[in-house]
Amino acid sequence: MHALLDIVDYELQPNIDWLLLKSERELESNWFAFVDNELVGFLLAAYYIDKRVELKFFVNPQAENENIFSQLLIQASHYFERIKITQLQFSVSSQNQFDVNFMHQLKSEYQYTEQTLNLEIKTYQPEKCIGELVQAKQSDCKKLSELDVKSFGSDLAEIHPLFKKLLVEENRKAFLYYKNKQCIGKCHAKIIQDTIWLHDIAILPEYQNKGCGEEMINELLLQIKTNMDLRRVALVVNQNNLAAIALYDKLGFQLVRTDEYWLFAL
Repeated sequence: MHALLDIVDYELQPNIDWLLLKSERELESNWFAFVDNELVGFLLAAYYIDKRVELKFFVNPQAENENIFSQLLIQASHYFERIKITQLQFSVSSQNQFDVNFMHQLKSEYQYTEQTLNLEIKTYQPEKCIGELVQAKQSDCKKLSELDVKSFGSDLAEIHPLFKKLLVEENRKAFLYYKNKQCIGKCHAKIIQDTIWLHDIAILPEYQNKGCGEEMINELLLQIKTNMDLRRVALVVNQNNLAAIALYDKLGFQLVRTDEYWLFAL
């Protein structure tokens, strides 16, 4: 089955980072459509959050008029109803008008748009930093969690066990940023082949808009370029976060794709 999916990824090039998706979870919840023994579409459950599931899907453009997606969605909906999932979140390419139109037809609710950005690490020109970035250890899990709560309003009871689990995974890292001996920021990362994906980047509210985020990212990029044998750095940012987008543009990140997120209630 994975061989078929690799063909879909490299020959048809759907708007899915297949390596990232495969690394997130075992593909337990997935539905495939075949026409004349050829794979023409699939619907995948990327991950679950409470009563919501994020779905990735692709339909071969040559089969878009054959109700492939509708058939896949009906099959998936029966399964989700059985396991008490009440909301489906779809990620679709902003450039794929077929997918966007289908979200309207489905009467889904538009939520937000994200940009995926890449930086070829060899092009990065290091800047001198005045803070200190250290790799987090298992014992730093509480500190990471508290930073997340203060920065994003996360639920400590939910985020702490998640971070604790992530810190033991071999291909994941987390970093803490100190300034004047005070921990003011953090960043998580996941390495997939030659790319390191940055996520959950946070600076304490009282230190925001003071250049601390730029200092932390610069130090992190310097460590990646100096100490890790990787080709690129990638991250996802909300399209409305103009300050962050401007910072990443300044650092040399390039836009790879733009995805819209839509919510459908079962």
